[in-house]
Amino acid sequence: MSIKTIIIDDDEISVFILRKLATASGIEKTPISFLSAADALEYLLNEDADGKNILLLLDINMPEMSGWDFLNIITDKPLKTNIYVAIVTSSVDSYDKEYAKRYKQVIQFFEKPLSIAALQQLKQHNLLTHLFQQKDEVITS
Repeated sequence: MSIKTIIIDDDEISVFILRKLATASGIEKTPISFLSAADALEYLLNEDADGKNILLLLDINMPEMSGWDFLNIITDKPLKTNIYVAIVTSSVDSYDKEYAKRYKQVIQFFEKPLSIAALQQLKQHNLLTHLFQQKDEVITS
């Protein structure tokens, strides 16, 4: 078992930076990214991901389908993946942080700008540690 990282953010510069940070932190060599939550949702629904583990770095303030809308849909859909969500947002509204706690998939809430250290700390989250240890073992083997 290992974990795949998917970045969902409508801002191309944010996606570029998050991809670089994910690589530099050891989270993911080649993260998948989407500029639209709807496209990411379509990918997840069509992906043959039975039993896979996915870490989503999710922006919440996006046009058409917000991060909240996306979370509502994946909460209601019977997906065959284990999804862990780290919200990555420019919002400093304490309401958003509290609202995120309503979703069992949300394991972390980050305010932009994100850092390598924050992502490395995410690898140590009690729900993810074993997944990254297995991933690191595969990389070094």
